Amino acid sequence: MAEWKKVIVSGSIAELNQVTASGGFSGDGSGLTGISADSLANNLIVDNSTIALDSGTTFNGSAEVTISVKNSGVTLAKIANIADDTILGNASGNAAAPSALTAANVRTLINVENGADVTDAANVAANLPSGTISSSAQVTLANQLTDGNGITDFTYDGSSAATVAVQADGSTLTVGASGVKISDGGVGATQLADDSVNGDKLANDITIANDLTVTGNLLVSGDSVTVNTANLAIEDQFILLNSGSLNKDVGIVFGGTTGTVNTGKALLWDHNYNGGGGADGRLAVSTTAVAANNTTNFGAGTAGYYVAGVFEGTATNAATAKADHNGNIRIESNEIYIYA
Repeated sequence: MAEWKKVIVSGSIAELNQVTASGGFSGDGSGLTGISADSLANNLIVDNSTIALDSGTTFNGSAEVTISVKNSGVTLAKIANIADDTILGNASGNAAAPSALTAANVRTLINVENGADVTDAANVAANLPSGTISSSAQVTLANQLTDGNGITDFTYDGSSAATVAVQADGSTLTVGASGVKISDGGVGATQLADDSVNGDKLANDITIANDLTVTGNLLVSGDSVTVNTANLAIEDQFILLNSGSLNKDVGIVFGGTTGTVNTGKALLWDHNYNGGGGADGRLAVSTTAVAANNTTNFGAGTAGYYVAGVFEGTATNAATAKADHNGNIRIESNEIYIYA
């Protein structure tokens, strides 16, 4: 029968009928009746290539010794991991412990400007091709700009606010001092390459090379949404899964963790744990492959395991909160209990 059983830890008050320790006791033995400290084994043997004692390589507890790191005793493999693309050094201006340097720190140390190439400023200027464009130079496109409507030469010096239409009627695209603009209503159905307009919808796929900002709501009525991004940022405090179904297990599949795309291990909520049609429930981990389009519920045992939790309060409160599940830890009055 499962119940809350007390866990004995440091600081707990234990009342035990018998204690058997086949490997002996550790510690100084000062709190044990009839056992002296000298009779307890307390040996420490160090790696002589890394750690040094002031008397040999073995400490037997009979006298104080000093433990220190030997010169050159710490290898690079023993240093804590650092972030990728990071250089360790000191850019503080004084002697100091090494720290992770930023790109700006490194450029300052080696006296290189941001974005510099392999030559200095004088050589860069000397090697520019003839016809260099400066702030005062004109840009002339001779016989390079044409749309079949008579425009063959175009010179723009950046000083005029006038616009020159690429098309004869100027209804689609204009070029002026503020840049190139698409006129209001200038793009019609025939200007959408590889797409057709069907009412107020685009019948074929659309590819957008740059950012797309939607100031209103985005409603997707298809069967699936695929997001191919390196990082996904969601502002909402809560995420609702399984919004269109009832009485089903719900979770997150970590794709590729079993060696197959769109399939992987899963973190999920077993809605029918302990029975009751969802009145209870428990967080679980599926260690077997779960497909992204899976519709079956979680099966415990060899398929995965349940996640244990910690509850603070009485046994009665734990039962009310449905925390009285196998493996859960309960803390009451600084004492620890496990449900088993």
